[in-house]
Amino acid sequence: MAKNILLMFLSDVKFRGDAVSVANYKDIGTTKTTNESAVRYLAKKDAKPSKIFYFASNKVREILADFKDGGGTFHNFTHVSYFRRRIADCVDGRIDEVMQPYNFNEKSDIQQTMKAVIEMASRIQSYVQTQSEKVILHVDMTGGLRHASLMMLVIARLIQYSGVKIGYVLYSNFVRGREENFVEEVNEIYNLFDLISGAEEFVRFGSVNAILSYFDDKDIPPVLKNLLDAMKKFAEVIKISRRKEFQDALKNLRDAYQNFNDAATSFSTITNAQSLNYNLMQQMKIRIEAEYSTLLTCDADDYISIIGWCLAHGYVQPSLVLYTEAFPYLMIAKNKILSVNSMYADELAKKVANDGMGREQEFFLLNVFEPDGYNRKPIFKAYEKFIKELKKAIAAIRSGSFDKATFDTKTAVARKEMIPSDVESYKKLLDELQTLKTDSDTARADKIFEELEQTEVDALKIKTNNTLIIYHMLRSGILVLNRINEEDFLKIVDRYFRVKSERNDSVHATQRPKELLGNAKPKESYAAFLKNFLQQGLDEYSDIVTKI
Repeated sequence: MAKNILLMFLSDVKFRGDAVSVANYKDIGTTKTTNESAVRYLAKKDAKPSKIFYFASNKVREILADFKDGGGTFHNFTHVSYFRRRIADCVDGRIDEVMQPYNFNEKSDIQQTMKAVIEMASRIQSYVQTQSEKVILHVDMTGGLRHASLMMLVIARLIQYSGVKIGYVLYSNFVRGREENFVEEVNEIYNLFDLISGAEEFVRFGSVNAILSYFDDKDIPPVLKNLLDAMKKFAEVIKISRRKEFQDALKNLRDAYQNFNDAATSFSTITNAQSLNYNLMQQMKIRIEAEYSTLLTCDADDYISIIGWCLAHGYVQPSLVLYTEAFPYLMIAKNKILSVNSMYADELAKKVANDGMGREQEFFLLNVFEPDGYNRKPIFKAYEKFIKELKKAIAAIRSGSFDKATFDTKTAVARKEMIPSDVESYKKLLDELQTLKTDSDTARADKIFEELEQTEVDALKIKTNNTLIIYHMLRSGILVLNRINEEDFLKIVDRYFRVKSERNDSVHATQRPKELLGNAKPKESYAAFLKNFLQQGLDEYSDIVTKI
């Protein structure tokens, strides 16, 4: 069985002359203090509070002048003690056990008020943690100082955030002279904060749970339901980011959002629950559109903009997946900078049709396809020969016996199979080593020796597993390059395979694989480095294809 607790800011006792002011409330009866109506309302709802946490200002702790109540005169009562007397019957006489005061100075500045809010929240939290039963917090928004309702609201949100259920949020609707007043449940207004925070949650983190929870038991029009369903699907897909699923979910979100906006004239006047809830969601429109404008307006296959949006919003892992999924499509289907030789088109189509993993043809061509009879061994042998001679050259430079002409002769055959930029980069390092050796700059020389012997050679081997195969199939006429030069294409492909390798290997964004980083030792976190690496890839691709 749940325990009910109540939070309030205690009001002072009101008088008419020297007698206590009386008010009548529907279903409650006569009340003589402002906050009494909330306590009696809970008692009627079978939710008698086991604790009443209340702020007591200096004023309500003061001794009242003698006053009349019914047929008697009261002496030496404070506002608090009179309130206790009035509600004793609602808490089965356990008034000392139930009442939990927090003394508050009306002259408190903002820092002192914040302190009071935090300490009251802490007291409630401490009580909740000692209970074995579920605790429900009810809130009386009536009474107290002018900013009391704001204090109640903040405390309630803090307590709710820790997992405590909010029960009745009450307001005493009193009008002097009215024959019968009433206590209102204003949860609908309080719950608007859930909708607002839910919209922010969707904007910042792609989560739609809070918005769905808010509208779960509401009467909503079909256009709003369709929008919520589309938002839910998009929120699910963005975590996985498979290209086709993402594209379908994004199109669905755009269509639903457009239909929702088109229905505005039908709900221009709030006449019922459906029009009310429609207009509530419309209030979230400006914020959502501001953050999602790129996705809502760009072409469905504009993956440069889409991945850029994901990166800007911190979706680094989904960006990895989309980058890996989308770039084959961009290179082969959309921008057509790479294609398969027509001689191999039928074989490619057959292998894609029989692919048990159901991969798209573009992805299959760039990552998997090798024609029957294709032999990749000579490529690796060429690199192995070059690396072997490179290590000999390093040793020769160390001993002062290096001969460049001999090195060029021994590596001539291997270099024909290698990517030209690879050959060029290592020749430059050898040249620098010779110069440094001559200048006796041993510290720098040793550093380059170390890089060559350890990191660079290993990185080169890794690189040959992917980029080199594509390069060799271009050289073999299996693949055809269109509209861009080989150097630019190899830059794109090399970065693509580094990203793909990271996507496959990095469940945790803490590792720093050599093939991605090379010699880099970034000062920023790996997630930040990875984000920059992906963004550089987007910019690089955009710059290259705009020249076409």
